[in-house]
Amino acid sequence: DLHSFPTRRSSDLFVTILCITTSCTKANIQRLSQNLCTTNASASWNGADMRSLRLLKRPVIPFLGLLHCSCGMGITAETKTRTQKNGNHHEWTYYRCSRKNKAVKCSQPAVREVVLWEQLSALLLDYSLPSEAITWLLDKIEADERTESSYNLSDGEDLRRQVADLTAKQKLLLDSYLDQVIDRQTFTEKKAELMSQQATFDEQLARLERGGTAWVEPMRRWVLTVGSICKIVENRDFDAQKTLLLDIFGSNLLLKDKNVVAFSDGKIKSPPETAWSALRAANPKAARAGDLSEFFSNLATVYEKSRTYFQRNAS
Repeated sequence: DLHSFPTRRSSDLFVTILCITTSCTKANIQRLSQNLCTTNASASWNGADMRSLRLLKRPVIPFLGLLHCSCGMGITAETKTRTQKNGNHHEWTYYRCSRKNKAVKCSQPAVREVVLWEQLSALLLDYSLPSEAITWLLDKIEADERTESSYNLSDGEDLRRQVADLTAKQKLLLDSYLDQVIDRQTFTEKKAELMSQQATFDEQLARLERGGTAWVEPMRRWVLTVGSICKIVENRDFDAQKTLLLDIFGSNLLLKDKNVVAFSDGKIKSPPETAWSALRAANPKAARAGDLSEFFSNLATVYEKSRTYFQRNAS
């Protein structure tokens, strides 16, 4: 109601709400609040003002853009409300096929948001791990980081010594040529051989310095993300759930017969291994493990495959 904000105090509250829920600039929102406080408010509003109010009233639909319909079209949502005679207000959000392609007749039914959330949460929980497992993974990363840093330091020193030896040999070779101890052809052949060896050592040294432990921080962040899954689901953090599901499944989530289905489009016969796929493959085995030794054996498999993935993508 345009006349429900007659005072400056309530107008300021309206400005605050608009700042939070819309993308309006502060200056435009302040103008809206001034319009609200005028006696002829409805006459001074323009199209942009009305669009801002529609943004304010628009409900937040958390899972849009996450799924598409099994018929190939996108998924849209609609919110229905009902107010009873006793004043109780009820609201339901449904997700359904957009049916934008009139040439395709889609008969897929709509699904309520609460049902959809339960299914998406179950998908996420398949990738969760207990706190003991998260602690073990973080400790393993830290131990490997220390070991690898020590190896990298030793290997780097060896490579630098070999590069220094090659530099000395090149100088000796040049002196021998200038003193006419060797002919030009021998000089050229030996120089090419030494330059090739130095290029190899330089490349190994650069790779060692660039990617020795570059995998550590990305993998550590991933493990902490895995450890946060239960909390995200428990707190009903829809935005975080959507972000995680997109990271895990990409655009490969379908809505079919009111059920969320993960699928592969078949274009890639052997999808590349990721940390998430390694975790998903080992998690059921770990969950069924009869004792701790078997559980941590499966967890070690997750660690090795995940580490390989992050090492491969570190540089």
